[in-house]
Amino acid sequence: MGLVSSAIRFMLLIFLFIIGANSFAMQPHFLNGTDHRMMSGRKLRTIPLSPPPGPVGAHPIHHNPPP
Repeated sequence: MGLVSSAIRFMLLIFLFIIGANSFAMQPHFLNGTDHRMMSGRKLRTIPLSPPPGPVGAHPIHHNPPP
């Protein structure tokens, strides 16, 4: 009897986890900046985390240093 009740409890736990994961996926989550902009009404600046590739003083298009 204990094995059956633990199996039922395990299946119920898995079922509730699937329902919770699906309901979370349906919610508008704030992983990208567009949802934040829609909710707050102001534009958030995107700050680059690393400099562009290329040597120091390179143009952002050519990636070549100035002559």
